[in-house]
Amino acid sequence: MSVETLLGLNAGKADMRDLYRAGELKREFGVTHCTLRDYERKGFVSPVRQGIRRLYSRFDRRRLRLAILSQTFGFTMLEAAQIIDVYGGIRNIGTTVGVSE
Repeated sequence: MSVETLLGLNAGKADMRDLYRAGELKREFGVTHCTLRDYERKGFVSPVRQGIRRLYSRFDRRRLRLAILSQTFGFTMLEAAQIIDVYGGIRNIGTTVGVSE
């Protein structure tokens, strides 16, 4: 995935939907199911459940984008969590992120 895609520079029209399916985010960010679940376990995203589906909010999408972008630039998961705390607002991260290094 290119940095331009992660930054949203080549997105054209902004996607302003309220909810995204896991498959959509996996394709958009080029991550696997396991990676997405790992971000969930670490508190970066908090999808809602609809039956067996996980639905991610715009807030989750933004936080996922920041986490992947931070790691692309060589930051650790803990540093990515700190960046997201500052830029992406606090949700569960910072107090409940299970990141240790």
